Amino acid sequence: MKIAVTYEGGSIFQHFGKTETFKMYEVEDGKITSMQIVHAGGAGHSALAGFLSEQSANVLICGGIGEGAQEALKEAGIKVISGAAGEVDAAVNAYLAGELESAGTNCDHHHEEGHSCCGQHEETATEERNVDSYGEPIENPESDEVSKKKKVSNAVIELLLYAAIIVMCVCVVPKYVLQRTIVDGTSMMNTLKDGDNLLVEKVTYRFSEPKRFDVIVFYPHGRESNDYYIKRVIGLPGETIQIKGNTIYINGKAIKENYGKDPMTESGIAEEPLKLAKDEFFVLGDNREISDDSRYPDVGPVKKKNIAGRAILRISPLSEFGTFK
Repeated sequence: MKIAVTYEGGSIFQHFGKTETFKMYEVEDGKITSMQIVHAGGAGHSALAGFLSEQSANVLICGGIGEGAQEALKEAGIKVISGAAGEVDAAVNAYLAGELESAGTNCDHHHEEGHSCCGQHEETATEERNVDSYGEPIENPESDEVSKKKKVSNAVIELLLYAAIIVMCVCVVPKYVLQRTIVDGTSMMNTLKDGDNLLVEKVTYRFSEPKRFDVIVFYPHGRESNDYYIKRVIGLPGETIQIKGNTIYINGKAIKENYGKDPMTESGIAEEPLKLAKDEFFVLGDNREISDDSRYPDVGPVKKKNIAGRAILRISPLSEFGTFK
């Protein structure tokens, strides 16, 4: 029996297709009778299979090997023990002792220059590196400087983004999008109670008109004042409002609504028909006996420009969290 081992410097060479040298062992009765080094020239998988066949090899011990090479060797009647590593003589002795088996390690892809296959694939270097006379990497000062500048630049950009987010949350969102407000008083009982925390959205009325029965937050004395009220829209622009007893008339017709907590005893300026301008809304509190609303001259009809937004959600107390009508 003749055993061939991929050979380089006393160890098993790990890339069958690049093998230039084999160590050949003659074996009789399970013992090595002779050995020699033969040069194959690294001619490629198929040529090496033919070379080993010419050398009358019965067994090949190697590191990594592709499927095609294995098939060629099989057709030549040569048994392949792949995935081996270490010292060649020790590997042959282990094989003869029944202690070395094929690990089935393959190299299934086409190998380009600089790629190695050694039992398992080594990571291929894809970038050039400067090295000293001992093969150690040399740091590139220019690369370090660029890296530092990139880190500083990224840190500055990140800081600016955080600042922009903070400005949005502190300035833009409360002013233009969403604001929390607290009910002060009982003029909206039983819908809202004193101390309720509400969310007021400020976007809808930029694109559409308030609707009848919306609950709105507005500035009764203009936006230059810090005072704001929360009431319910009853009358819309251009409508004529009149209150007779506990009944509200719009354009001469009684409306059906049951938001009022108690019967009204005061009609105020709506005792006589009140024509709303094209930008005015008539509002009432649900607790109408105590509510200061559009019935009284100090509030009167509310101009759209003085409406801050629409109350949409009660966020506390938690037991009453949710929307309301």
